[in-house]
Amino acid sequence: MDFPPEPNRAVESEKFAVEPVQFQFAISSIVALAVANNTLCLALKSGRIIRIDLDNPESVDDVDVKDGGCDIENLFLDPTGSYLLIATKTRDNYVLNYQTTKVKSLGRLRDLAITCVAWSPIESSLSSGEVLLGTADGCVYETCLEFSDEYFKREDRYVRKVAEFKAADSHVVTPITGIVVQLGSSPNYRKIIVTNANGHAYYYSGKISAHLQDGIPVYTKFFEREEHVDQEFGADNGRAAMLSATPPDPKSSSWAFALLSEVGIVHRTIKKDENDTLESRKTFFQGSNIYILNQIQESSIVGMCLTSFHMAIATETKLYIVNRFSHELVFEQHVTQGNETLTGLTVDPKQHTFWLFSAENIYEITVDDESRGMWKLVLEQGDLDEAMRLSENDPDPSSQDELLGILGDKQIQEKDYLGAANTYGNSRRRPLEQTALLFLDANQPEALLKYLQNKLTVFPKANVTQRLLVSTWIIELFMEQFNKLDDQEATSDSPLDEQRRILSTKFHDFITKYKGDLHKGTVFEIMSVNGRQEELLYYAAAIQDYNFVLQYWVGLENWSKALQVLRQVKAEEDRALLYKYSTVLLVHAPRDTVDTWIVIGKEIDPTKMVPALLNYSQTVRPGKVASDQAVRYLKNVVGKQGSRDAIIHNTLISLLSMSPQTEETELLDYLHECATLPQLPYDVDFALRTCIRCKRFESCVHIYCNIHMYHEAVKLALDHGRLELAIKVVEQTRDLDESDAAYTPDLCKNLWFAIVKHVIEESDKSDEIPLSQVVSLLKQSQVLKIEDVLPLFPDFVVVDDFKQAICDSLESYNSNLVNIQREMKDSIATADKIRTEIEHTQQKRYVIVEPGESCVLSGYPLLSKKFYVFPCQHAIRADALTEAVVKNASYKLKKRIGELQSRGVSCKKELEEVLDDVISEKCFICSDIKVDLIENSLMPQGKSEWDL
Repeated sequence: MDFPPEPNRAVESEKFAVEPVQFQFAISSIVALAVANNTLCLALKSGRIIRIDLDNPESVDDVDVKDGGCDIENLFLDPTGSYLLIATKTRDNYVLNYQTTKVKSLGRLRDLAITCVAWSPIESSLSSGEVLLGTADGCVYETCLEFSDEYFKREDRYVRKVAEFKAADSHVVTPITGIVVQLGSSPNYRKIIVTNANGHAYYYSGKISAHLQDGIPVYTKFFEREEHVDQEFGADNGRAAMLSATPPDPKSSSWAFALLSEVGIVHRTIKKDENDTLESRKTFFQGSNIYILNQIQESSIVGMCLTSFHMAIATETKLYIVNRFSHELVFEQHVTQGNETLTGLTVDPKQHTFWLFSAENIYEITVDDESRGMWKLVLEQGDLDEAMRLSENDPDPSSQDELLGILGDKQIQEKDYLGAANTYGNSRRRPLEQTALLFLDANQPEALLKYLQNKLTVFPKANVTQRLLVSTWIIELFMEQFNKLDDQEATSDSPLDEQRRILSTKFHDFITKYKGDLHKGTVFEIMSVNGRQEELLYYAAAIQDYNFVLQYWVGLENWSKALQVLRQVKAEEDRALLYKYSTVLLVHAPRDTVDTWIVIGKEIDPTKMVPALLNYSQTVRPGKVASDQAVRYLKNVVGKQGSRDAIIHNTLISLLSMSPQTEETELLDYLHECATLPQLPYDVDFALRTCIRCKRFESCVHIYCNIHMYHEAVKLALDHGRLELAIKVVEQTRDLDESDAAYTPDLCKNLWFAIVKHVIEESDKSDEIPLSQVVSLLKQSQVLKIEDVLPLFPDFVVVDDFKQAICDSLESYNSNLVNIQREMKDSIATADKIRTEIEHTQQKRYVIVEPGESCVLSGYPLLSKKFYVFPCQHAIRADALTEAVVKNASYKLKKRIGELQSRGVSCKKELEEVLDDVISEKCFICSDIKVDLIENSLMPQGKSEWDL
């Protein structure tokens, strides 16, 4: 497989820079530096610790480790920045928690010369978790730190020696120079690398205790139990096996380690999900790469660390950065000034930042877009998944296409055509024609189909023509596969149901997703030519071409399928199909069709269904109204949907009237329901004509009653021999009162008279008068008397049968006369009594007028002239009252007064009598005269005081 060229040095060097860190205070004599989770801790020669929150640089803690100072040798900060382990040259060890500025001595760690620390890979909010400590005497200890604000409570919960690494000569001290702990395939699986000063590297892997228990280390038997690999790389002047690992990256699928040895920098990349076997453990270090330090003075190396893709190597004056995959030196910079000497290099494993320091300064190594272009080198190592992940974030859009092309070519070589189809399909720049021919030449139609489908997902929506061509091609490929499956099934002994189901599912998914990219006419033609009716119907339904689907099912007389399609109709423009196929469906599947219409409900215009309903009623004539589906639908429209459309109601009346049943129960029930509405919803003239034509006389009578045409109702009932029906109509009129428009005082009497007259006239035809029936009707009516109907009888008739009725009538008249005479006498007596009481009252009635009392109208003294006193106690002078009454008198009165005045002295007495009668009739102050004055203007006519 050909790989692309490696990234050039100029491009990679732009990713790195070294910048001095500026502090707001002076620092000097730095002996150690540790950074984690944006917390920077530095140790000064004076024994002080400076702690800085890099997210808030103004937050600085200055802490004395020990009164009187101490000789700090190194600092170790856990990845969360919570626990700072302080190692001194006197082998007194301390801890500083992020929650406090008080340093606590770790009594259990006293006399341990700590050279390196490996923190737990699983973070805990309660403690540091298990911690491995490498010491200068070649031992590894396990401890656990837990913060406590109690003075006498220790923060080192336990200390236990878990491993010891001795040289061949046990008297030679071999300090531990590095420990790396990585998670394995499960939370309690660990991969551990240990290096010491004699150039040996040890690899362990296995399970630890599942949980950290009080006082019980998790690595107690780990180093004894697990088989390990001991690899010697050589040592030189005490700096051999300086160990580092890449900072944890949850997105990455691998991690790497590097150790500085006599032969150079030994490094290797390990997959996180890689399972350890006995054989893989033995060859763990054998798969490593070695970078020869031919461009770096090995003797001056003061620190080494790994970034995600590079190795950073610090000497006393310079920083070198080497590409971990190509071993190319991509960055070199002289960092120090004057006699300054770099003393160390450290990493923030949480934030992936890198720091250099000397006794006088701290420098930050900035890394910008380190992964750019690295996918090529990762691919060269054979890690396709990691290369794909890196290419997704590469700013160069062609990088992923290039990678996909390389990966696809590899899959083609391995005959993985479906995998190659997926890979090529995601590439945006690889020519479609070239790739399609590749699959065609290899006779891989399934791979070609998959490739074209994948290409559709990456084609922009704007490329309409390209998407149309590819989607049409896919349809043809699907048809070929369906036909091929049919051929295989024809020659096979067993059905290929599962293969057909899978292929149909793929086809349906494609149609559903890409129906908008297809040309309907072309697809119809392709499917028709291939005889794929089922697929054609599915496509037509997917694009909502319901007309085509309905034509197909109606042509096959599959009414249930056609009705299923109708239930799917949603768009307004497709509603016309309901009306188009209403007649044929109602005639051949009436019940199911009406069920469908009812389900669709108000989205149907029922007036457009009337032709189909009438056609159905003429074509299919059920024996019962209850089985008439047309009537059932109209009743639903009227009852459930509440339609008041006259066309619907007229049609329902017509269908109910034309029913072959002789009973009118259904029609009458409907008419009774309509009678309860504020307004009749049907055309009365049409209903009457229809009922008369269909001889539904009782219904017709009911309609007449609804419109208060009682005479016509009675006449119709009598004309058709329905005497009881006529009597029923008359009985309805008894409940009428004056508020009813049809009410007249003699309405009930006239209707009864018409009934009796009809009975007598009908009897004339048979020469036998039913006198007993007439008498019975007279009693039932309660408003007719024998004398009312006597003129209706012939001149010569035997009255024996109603002689008693005549006598009863005469007795009734006599009784009425007696009652009238009694009432007249009572009235005369009452009038005399009232007259006497009035005279008696007038004799005793009086009003007291006080001396000096004034007229209520004029205000002048009352007794100085003639005056009137009314029962309401108002006293008014005659002249003032006359003037007021005449002024506001009616036109007729004013005319009468004017005539009398014009006649002069001769009529003076008559004028006075007229005026006296008028002004004394009622009080001007509190009678209705005052009420009548409310319409008069408040201002006299002609006044203009209120004009603007």
